[in-house]
Amino acid sequence: MNPEELKQLADKYRNVKYDRVYDPAQMYGSYSEYIKNIQGRKISLGIPAFDKALGMIRPSQLVTIIGGTNVGKTTLAMNISIANATVGRDKLVIFFNLEIDQNEIYERLLQMEYDLWTYEVENAFLNNDKELLTKFEGVGNKYKNFISVIGRVEIDDIMPYTKAIEEFYHKDTGLIVVDYLGLLKNKQFTEEYARTSDNIMKLKEINLSLNVPIIDLSQTSRADVKNTDKGLGLNSGKGSGEIENSSQIVITIDKLDKDKALGQNVPYDILEQVEKQEIYLLHAKIQKKKQGSYADTVLIQNRKNLRITEMGINPQTDVPF
Repeated sequence: MNPEELKQLADKYRNVKYDRVYDPAQMYGSYSEYIKNIQGRKISLGIPAFDKALGMIRPSQLVTIIGGTNVGKTTLAMNISIANATVGRDKLVIFFNLEIDQNEIYERLLQMEYDLWTYEVENAFLNNDKELLTKFEGVGNKYKNFISVIGRVEIDDIMPYTKAIEEFYHKDTGLIVVDYLGLLKNKQFTEEYARTSDNIMKLKEINLSLNVPIIDLSQTSRADVKNTDKGLGLNSGKGSGEIENSSQIVITIDKLDKDKALGQNVPYDILEQVEKQEIYLLHAKIQKKKQGSYADTVLIQNRKNLRITEMGINPQTDVPF
């Protein structure tokens, strides 16, 4: 599906109104249908502590992941996306990539799928490694429902693009990811605070209209980046205080240095892997309005294959994917 095809198909959905008016009798009928397949429509974060605390993510929920530059937001979002695309093959996972291109996404996908370093992926193509290249071609078949939209799209493109992709692939959407919030264009506003506020509120409207879970990624504000002792909170998203108002769930992620890792009771064998630069450690927290920190855990990011797992969890048996 080339960009011009997507634009043309999206145009017919651009002015469609999705607002609905319900009385209680209609709500009963709607809820009865909704609850029949609710388990199949929830998405997992792939972090057992969070999935347990939240009961997974419902279709009508907006989740914002806040973290500093190069902390692993996109990597975490890709882990969530690929895992849900694997489980729900009858549903689309639509990833709006506003910062990285299709080549980097594909490279990361191959790293994750085949446990490879970046240079190993590159060398397979440069050296025409037929064995690996044959394997790589299989990724296209396995992840046909993982759709990337590349470029600095407008906030008002999210809804029509999603509907156009659904029509093209003849599948409903199971998850939308926006990477990242601060790069979404908005014709109405140029000033960062107003633009980000309007964008997050519109993402919530899209979330409710489509009844599809949305995950958006946000950089941190400069003040919170400088104040490393304070840690990230609900209002740490860059550009707007509206993020914590529109998002039902906010997840903050920070890299853990050795001292902070010791404070989180990280075992020494894991610290040794950090020192060898084999892994990164991330401190992830769920934050909810009026509840502060709701749940927290330590995540391990494998630097080679970009896979993220929860510390103390066996990814072969304990992760819900």
